[in-house]
Amino acid sequence: MPLSLLQWTALQSANAQLKEAGLFDEETIDSHPLLRQLQVTFSSLGYSTHPLRSLIKYTPNAPEYFSSEEIASGKNKSTKSAYVQAQVLHPLNAVLEYPQSGLKYGEAVSHILRIDPAKDIQEVDPKRNIQYSLGGTQGGRNNVKCFLLRSSRNEEPVLCNQEKLSCTGVKRCSFSNDVTYEKAQFPSKNLSDASREVFLKTLGFFCALQEGGCLFGIGDNDELSFSDAESVSGNGAEPTEKAASELYEILRDNRMGEKDSNQCIGKLLFSRNQYYQPYIKCEHHRKGCNGHLLLLNLQEFDHIYLEALFTNNLPRILEYENEAKEAGYGPLAPCHTVCSPREQKLLCPNWHRDSNGILKRGEIIAVTECSTRFEFYYPNDVQDCPYVALVSRNPHSHPNPKPTKTPVLVRGILEDILLGMGWKLADATLRRLNLDSGFVSALKRVLGWDQMRQPTLSDLHPSFNNYDHSRRFITEFRKSIFPDGTGLEGVKALVRQHGLLSTELQYVRSVETHNIPGEGHCTIVVCMFPMMSRLLMEATRISMDTSFKRIAKWQEFEKEAWFPSYNRSIVVARAFTTSQSAAAHLLLFKSIYHIAQMDSGKPFRLRYAHGEGLDSITADGHRGQAVGMGLFCQEITQKMEGNCTYDPNKPLRKLTAYDHLKRLYRYCFSHYTRHVRELRGHVQPEALTAMMSLATADIIPDDIYQNILALIRNSGKKAADWLKDKEAAEGWAMAAITRGKSLMPLSIWKAAPSTSNGNEQAHRNINRDGVKLSIVAGTMAGHEHDARAMASLDLSEALGIHTNDQVATHFRRALRSVHRSVAVQKRTNTASNKALEKRYQEMQKLQDEASTHSQKLKRAFAEGKDTGQPLKKLKSIETEYTQLWSGVKQLQDRTTGQSPGAFKYGNELLAFFTCFTAAISTLSPALYNPRSRLFVLSISNSHHLLGPIPAAFLLSVYFVPSNFVSSHFLQRTFATDRFLLPLPTTVLHGSLSISLLLPSSPYL
Repeated sequence: MPLSLLQWTALQSANAQLKEAGLFDEETIDSHPLLRQLQVTFSSLGYSTHPLRSLIKYTPNAPEYFSSEEIASGKNKSTKSAYVQAQVLHPLNAVLEYPQSGLKYGEAVSHILRIDPAKDIQEVDPKRNIQYSLGGTQGGRNNVKCFLLRSSRNEEPVLCNQEKLSCTGVKRCSFSNDVTYEKAQFPSKNLSDASREVFLKTLGFFCALQEGGCLFGIGDNDELSFSDAESVSGNGAEPTEKAASELYEILRDNRMGEKDSNQCIGKLLFSRNQYYQPYIKCEHHRKGCNGHLLLLNLQEFDHIYLEALFTNNLPRILEYENEAKEAGYGPLAPCHTVCSPREQKLLCPNWHRDSNGILKRGEIIAVTECSTRFEFYYPNDVQDCPYVALVSRNPHSHPNPKPTKTPVLVRGILEDILLGMGWKLADATLRRLNLDSGFVSALKRVLGWDQMRQPTLSDLHPSFNNYDHSRRFITEFRKSIFPDGTGLEGVKALVRQHGLLSTELQYVRSVETHNIPGEGHCTIVVCMFPMMSRLLMEATRISMDTSFKRIAKWQEFEKEAWFPSYNRSIVVARAFTTSQSAAAHLLLFKSIYHIAQMDSGKPFRLRYAHGEGLDSITADGHRGQAVGMGLFCQEITQKMEGNCTYDPNKPLRKLTAYDHLKRLYRYCFSHYTRHVRELRGHVQPEALTAMMSLATADIIPDDIYQNILALIRNSGKKAADWLKDKEAAEGWAMAAITRGKSLMPLSIWKAAPSTSNGNEQAHRNINRDGVKLSIVAGTMAGHEHDARAMASLDLSEALGIHTNDQVATHFRRALRSVHRSVAVQKRTNTASNKALEKRYQEMQKLQDEASTHSQKLKRAFAEGKDTGQPLKKLKSIETEYTQLWSGVKQLQDRTTGQSPGAFKYGNELLAFFTCFTAAISTLSPALYNPRSRLFVLSISNSHHLLGPIPAAFLLSVYFVPSNFVSSHFLQRTFATDRFLLPLPTTVLHGSLSISLLLPSSPYL
């Protein structure tokens, strides 16, 4: 009997430990003779690879033919009237997938396979490993004396159960007479041919449309009846147009199911629009009736062939398909589709055109002319004869089928590996298996893997290269391990299983389903060890949060607290729920604290009601979660006598849910900041600052507080709605933000965690174990995570060994907090610097564009051409530049002050550009006045504060009549190409002066 994977792993581990301890050293062995015997035993059993590997990759020996002497002595006799010509002996549990058969008709080969007598014959039946399809029972008898198998006691033939089967051959397409696998398994070398690709895509697209039809439902048709549609169908096609279905026959695979009876039955038409662009539409599609198929993008198909298919243009169709046939593909080409009878295919995957011109899929039909017959002999007493005989007569009429069946031995090995995954099997997929280090390591051990790449299931057996087959295998095995499934029923099974464990090991504690009026059903799963319950009841300052990533369609709720005795934060309660309402959270808290009370023997207590117990709760402000906690506290105090410690005039029994929240609830500062920042762009910056000023432990004077509220209220609808939300429900949310409205004492307020970052970190930690899990897998992942945490606490308490070198004292925590703040600030500064640099680059681009258009303006003036277009572009650039500059100051205020040197004089450049465009704006109207005679634009910079100004900005433009100014003036002006003397109309801006000579000037 071969070793199982677990046994082999244990043997390997023991052998390695004995060697490491030196027990197999020569000196030690010489002094202890029994150790040598042990070493020999390990040497004979301690295979470097799993012993089953040679059986999985088993290659049988060639048959040994009986000699004439052996035949004469009757050694080749199988039964009293049957004989074999050759024999092959196989080792224990060998995987024989293709047993050698006779090479000619009438010849038989016997295979003797050793089996494990301790296992049921059905588990080791070699028939289950054979890849040939077996069927067509040819008879069989019980208590047949088989001369191939001998008794271990007296070497006499043993009595067996005989089973005779025949090879059912193969199945082929009805359009094929070829049953060889080679052509079907190895496609043509011309797969990369572009014309072939386009042809097959076009044909496949047409067949898909004919197979699927319109795919819209009758209910989507805007109440257009088919009779009405027929009356307008002529709008989409000519009356002489034939239906494409005349040359197309639909054969449906019974596994696909029937079409929806409400599906539109309209014909699909090929049409072209006024731009000659092709499209396909349902005959009922028209304006006002868009609930029908319309496909516009047909660029990847051959439009001529596609149109011929839709219009039943058989001559054009045959022209294309005969050309494809010559190249070895298409509906007219020979079909080589061959498959095993074991495959449940009914239709050929290829499309064929019959002699009548009808396009259809071939039917898969059986080919039964294989003459091979199999005889199986199973001993009545496998303890006496642990062998099975297989006789294969006559040759096969077809090649060996593809290895699509997974042998029994391989299935057993994979099942052992999957079983070792534990709870991870609940959500095992092919991708997750390939990423699971434990699974891959086990696969390596079985295969003796030494390659660089990681092994996959297909390395265990080729049948697993079919992903659908692999998924089915995993799903079937998962059902055997989780018979109740991995959903709600599976969790209920976990509750029952954990209820049988000792008290301290129980984790999945309760599954409750409630019907909440107005909401429907709500399910709650509570998971917590008794140790977590005791920690929960000891905690005085708790934070809580909900995650939505880890479990599909469930929300994960956590309660977390910091414990100085352990110097770490600990998750003290974990639960899963399907509702986030206040009523659902009330049920959740009642369930959690009921379990905690049963485990700890302590009742739930509140500081302001009992004088001890829970001081504060920090959370993200979720209304359902907060109000649910308030309702739970209200149930605790509604029958209590006495008054509130924080408000002696308030009886405890009269406290509402909102009153309780004002006494123990704090808004997480991180979430509060995030929510306020989300209003950026919707409210004024001053309002955002006012909102943030409310989050304080100091009591804000009433007049200042009212001014803050007024500022927020008058800053737009978004801000007013935000304030209204915080003041609603007796203002409990505002009390959770600013202590001036809370009844929580200052010391308790300051001692409470300001954020729920502990919860966020806890969610992040457990999410690393997997997200989007089923509820069973998520629950068990939580079990592993919390079990590790509780074990760490036990060790810390027993031996004083903490989880980090540096104990998390207040000093260390504060130091880390400061470092984190600095890191955040640096990231913010870097982002702000990059934003400012990007703004500068955009401004530089506009300046370059302005230079280009200034030159164009100058040339237009000099050549007497129209200047309207460059002036218009310059004004557009000036508008965009001004908009960009308007936000520069705000960006500069958020940076570190280290701006790029090229923009050091950004203010001066903007001033220059503004003056320039102002002059352009003044000059622009006159340019279109035909009576204008002279325009002079002069820009000067007397103080030279700008540094070197781009040459394009030093602009002088003239339009001077020849009879007005002497040629000497023009020559001198154009020769210098610099500045003219300031003229009467001057625009001053800082150190810049821009002088204009306008038509109304006395100089004209």
